Amino acid sequence: MPSSIPTHCRLMKRFPYSLFCILLAAGLGGCGHIGYYGQAISGHLEVMQRSQPIDTWLADSDTGPELRQRLRQARAIRSYASSDLHLPANDSYRQYADLGRPYVVWNVIVTPALSLQPRQWCFPFAGCVDYRGYYDKADALAFARRLDHAESDVYVAGATAYSTLGWFDDPLLNTMLYRDASRLAEVIFHELAHQQVYIQDDTAFNEAFAETVAIAGTRRWLERHAEADALAAYETRLQREARLLDMLFAGRRELRAIYTSQASAADKRHRKEAVLAELTQRSWQLRNGDWRDFSSFDAFFTGGLNNAKLAALATYRHLVPDFMRLLDSLDHDFQRFYHQVAALADCPAEDRRRWLEDRTTARDCADN
Repeated sequence: MPSSIPTHCRLMKRFPYSLFCILLAAGLGGCGHIGYYGQAISGHLEVMQRSQPIDTWLADSDTGPELRQRLRQARAIRSYASSDLHLPANDSYRQYADLGRPYVVWNVIVTPALSLQPRQWCFPFAGCVDYRGYYDKADALAFARRLDHAESDVYVAGATAYSTLGWFDDPLLNTMLYRDASRLAEVIFHELAHQQVYIQDDTAFNEAFAETVAIAGTRRWLERHAEADALAAYETRLQREARLLDMLFAGRRELRAIYTSQASAADKRHRKEAVLAELTQRSWQLRNGDWRDFSSFDAFFTGGLNNAKLAALATYRHLVPDFMRLLDSLDHDFQRFYHQVAALADCPAEDRRRWLEDRTTARDCADN
């Protein structure tokens, strides 16, 4: 997930910048945005100020054995990201910060009540994204409450990490230190991928690209550095996620057909609720049946489904199969993969998607 901190603030990474950024945000965003930019800047500053080099934590006798083991593991994964996956070889994720909370930010995703298209928020120089992030959960919930819930579907989701796209040396966080090594590898590879390629104003493209790097990179890392049962467990999780996503995306297509039909708004709402209820029931049946040990989507389904949740899921995962096919066609050569994806930056968003879907017939907008 990229950060929405103004680009000018990112450029000040080596100098005192808090007051500068607040004044800049006020001047660029207008009075209505001062509070939002203020919390974004102060929240990010807190993250950076709490971080210390991983080696410092490891040298501290007060660092407990469990944290020590996870930090060593994270350090090895971070080195692998650059040496084998050719992700940026900078100081990101070589520091560690304990924020004392389960998530670093909370994102608010909003769609119309009868649409799956997420609302976008645009920031000076940083582009438009499909969510609005807050460092304090209470602030995210307060913003969500101010929305018209009769006309909008809203989803407030905690995020364990974000990327400043290389303008800062993003630290490893306690929120990222999952017990499962595969999840730790995924989040590090995902966030570094945002530094490798980022196309402005196309959240779904960026997130699916980063997810592809995360999944393919984690699979390769496990093949080379983990025991066979760890790789087998990872493949099982991916298979279950794929089955669940297929079901949810089928429901998403059904909802799209409902929303674009000539039915009345009242009928659309009634049919929408029926589809969402069935999807939720079928999902929990899987979770409580053969998948009792599979909890990846528990938080996602809590409280039921809505358009905003499905939109968030599609943002991260809908284009992943297309990216995977591209990576496969390049024999999993990550450097060539990055080059091909980056070359699409100047293409219109629709042309990028057509090229990903069928590179042999779609207009070759990037001369790939």
